[in-house]
Amino acid sequence: MSCEILFICHVKTSIYRCPYCQKLMLFAEEKGVPVNIELVPMRSYGDKPTSFTRMVPSGLLPALIVERDDGKKQVITESQVIMELLDAWHPPSEGYKAMLPDSNDKAGNARYDRLARLE
Repeated sequence: MSCEILFICHVKTSIYRCPYCQKLMLFAEEKGVPVNIELVPMRSYGDKPTSFTRMVPSGLLPALIVERDDGKKQVITESQVIMELLDAWHPPSEGYKAMLPDSNDKAGNARYDRLARLE
């Protein structure tokens, strides 16, 4: 899948207040995924821009906007799903670091599932 990834997170000055945005930014940086990051305020810091709420009506952060080959845009706001997609779309075979266990690694996936439920 060829796509342009726009990763939307809250304003940089408060990054450590949103663990979901923080873990995704760290994940993308460690994996070396090329993303465009747009920073928007959390509700507690003011209204979100209209351009953002048009794309993400729920206003949830973080948000991943994927522009597919056919030009359609898809919005994903679940941080765990975003991590899994980024890992799948940028495999080690293309020079990216493997961040999640291989699908055949039962023990690794069991550990990953347990750790993912801690949030």
